[in-house]
Amino acid sequence: DPQDGALSGMSLVWLWSTDTQSDVLGVGTSFSPQIPVAGTVIMSLEATDSGGLNYAAQTWVEIQ
Repeated sequence: DPQDGALSGMSLVWLWSTDTQSDVLGVGTSFSPQIPVAGTVIMSLEATDSGGLNYAAQTWVEIQ
């Protein structure tokens, strides 16, 4: 982040979601994903800097 440098801790939130469910996977730079569903899942990372600027990225994964 140009304002804060590398973000960590509560500035980074990892989430998963489906059409009917969603939950937080973890916060910070690493986490241990535990997704209790099978099928296509959207995994997202939401980052917020100290000025309140946010960015989100997501990808789709297949859980078997």
